[in-house]
Amino acid sequence: VGIHEIIEDKDELFLVLDYVEGRTLSAILKERQRFTLKECQEIFGHICFALSSAHQAKILHRDLKPSNIMFDTKGYIKILDFGLARVAQETSQQLTVGETSGTLAYMAPEQHLGHTRRASDIYALGVCLYELLTGELPFKGPDYLAQKERLAYVPPNFIAAYLPQEVEPFMASVLAPDPSKRVRDASEFSRLLNAL
Repeated sequence: VGIHEIIEDKDELFLVLDYVEGRTLSAILKERQRFTLKECQEIFGHICFALSSAHQAKILHRDLKPSNIMFDTKGYIKILDFGLARVAQETSQQLTVGETSGTLAYMAPEQHLGHTRRASDIYALGVCLYELLTGELPFKGPDYLAQKERLAYVPPNFIAAYLPQEVEPFMASVLAPDPSKRVRDASEFSRLLNAL
């Protein structure tokens, strides 16, 4: 979703964005409870394309989650709040180095410690995929960071037995606590997901 203008007025920051009419992925998931692997491959193909384009432009999302992904009325997938944290930081200088931003359940372990990089968005993609396939979050808290560092989640095949066995090693590679051991980028995420 396009950002047209960022306006600073005293201590307030206003963002002028495209208006998108549609439904969020989180609202659809609440109704459906789960998506098939084939549906996820199609949905994430579009999400990964958008994320890859943003990363090439050196923009990080920092808060990717189903409530920030929308199907518009024409059936296109739009990502909301794309790069807002990064753009707002660069524009207003209101965030400091080491300050965290994001939603705990979807944040990569390094984000808990105040470090964000492309691999952090890949991690959030993995959490979103797990949630769409199983209807549940992989890490439920309250000690999110410890759970993520130990990879303490139920394998998706245990929740949705119809999923192919290859889903689990893929999930482990996108939820790897060490960013250097994660799937490299959004294009690779999409390619590996489509190969399942």
